[in-house]
Amino acid sequence: MSTASAVLGSLALLAVVLSFGLLFFVALPVGLLAILLAVVARRKGMRAMVGLVTGALSTVLSLLVVGLIVAVVLFLDGLDLSGLPDGVRDGIPDDVLRELEGA
Repeated sequence: MSTASAVLGSLALLAVVLSFGLLFFVALPVGLLAILLAVVARRKGMRAMVGLVTGALSTVLSLLVVGLIVAVVLFLDGLDLSGLPDGVRDGIPDDVLRELEGA
């Protein structure tokens, strides 16, 4: 169990770091599974610190990515484009402008 925890934790950490957070939906459940396996292994007297640490790191990084995505979506939802200069406003595609102004 401690080996499985270390492998899963390492894979989850690699997934979230190497993809710059884009694979958070994979890394989050795998990291949580690594933590679960590490806790069970430690209760049985095995050493599972690597799985616990890498699982926790990947979980925390995945949750930070989720929080960042939510913050960006909330920021873009309340964005007021009426005060933008015409040069900047012309660079935004019309369908994106209509969607942002209609929301």
